[in-house]
Amino acid sequence: MPACIPPNAELDLGTEVQRVAWPITPLQFYRDFVSRNKPCLLTGAINHWPALSLWNQTYLSHKLHVKQVTVAVTPDGRADAVCNVAVQSTDCSDHKPHFVLPLERQMPMADFLQHLQHQQASGKRRSSLRIGKQVADAVKAGVNTISEDRNASQQEVMYIQQQNGNFTSHFPELASDVDSNLPWASEAFGAPPDAVNLWIGNDQSVTSFHKDHYENLYAVVTGEKLFTLLPPCDAYRMHLAHYPLATCTDSPHGLHVTPSGDSQQVLWCPVEDLAGAPCSVQHQQHFPAYFNAALPKPMRISVKAGEVLFLPSLWWHQVEQKAGKDNMVVAINYWYDMPFDCKYAYFKLVESLAGSDADCNIGKQHEACTSTALQTCDEQLLAEVHLCRPTTISC
Repeated sequence: MPACIPPNAELDLGTEVQRVAWPITPLQFYRDFVSRNKPCLLTGAINHWPALSLWNQTYLSHKLHVKQVTVAVTPDGRADAVCNVAVQSTDCSDHKPHFVLPLERQMPMADFLQHLQHQQASGKRRSSLRIGKQVADAVKAGVNTISEDRNASQQEVMYIQQQNGNFTSHFPELASDVDSNLPWASEAFGAPPDAVNLWIGNDQSVTSFHKDHYENLYAVVTGEKLFTLLPPCDAYRMHLAHYPLATCTDSPHGLHVTPSGDSQQVLWCPVEDLAGAPCSVQHQQHFPAYFNAALPKPMRISVKAGEVLFLPSLWWHQVEQKAGKDNMVVAINYWYDMPFDCKYAYFKLVESLAGSDADCNIGKQHEACTSTALQTCDEQLLAEVHLCRPTTISC
């Protein structure tokens, strides 16, 4: 029987990120990936960058030795993420989930790079302790816990992660080492990038699940980034909920995580699915929509030095790191403005359906939500998920 192609094949996002060898024309890039809102990994597109051979600790320290840089500081490498934070009540101390913002600290670049070396050297031991504790804490809350002994912690994980075009505005000394924009992408998008950002960290930093309203081209210069991806139509699987705000601050006893105490709340995804740390059964039970075995698995893609990931707008992504030379992971990303067209309207529809579940979770973020809203969302979106990401195709 001859093979047949289903009529929805052009909507199929697949189950893996497609690898594309350079060269690719702007037309091919737009037709095959941008217009379909489909990620891809480009190899060979930045082989001409001097940064690939130059950017090590010695070079960066020499070029930027006394330059003041803004660094995000956390006790566990999770900036802008949901964690359990010790909260003092009238009769005892309890842990409750908060959206935790990092401390932003100014320091010389040379001091930051030196800290990365010490942090990386002791990181494996600290990570294993955190993962072991996470399994126990998952029984209680399903998310990472900043425990009482770490609520005032001498351990600090640092990460350059400002997303305000910091490479262009703060690091002109490095501008000649990379392209100011990716010409083929700028032609495809019809405009130069809105922002170019520099990221420097190591294994200890993890970026929690979120989405961006930008078309993102993420170029790794040294080290490796591991992305876990879900398409916009999977919004209902992210267990979005509103969380009170907490911030990391300096104290005489070290880094301290303090609830803001006001009514401000942040809508965020509490799910964590690290490649190197299998999730406990309890964690999976807290987030059944994400870990539903009947649904397509999230895509995972490793982006190594010299490779560029096209991450379409509104895709959910979590990012882990694996340090390379000099115990660093260094990357540049280019944000191109997304069109607020029919694709955005479709996403808002999906988000509003998923949002009805988030509303029912306010104040009880990690209790099982059995509302009819979630059931309705599952029924309405399951067909679309399998339309766009079929596990099998048969005739």
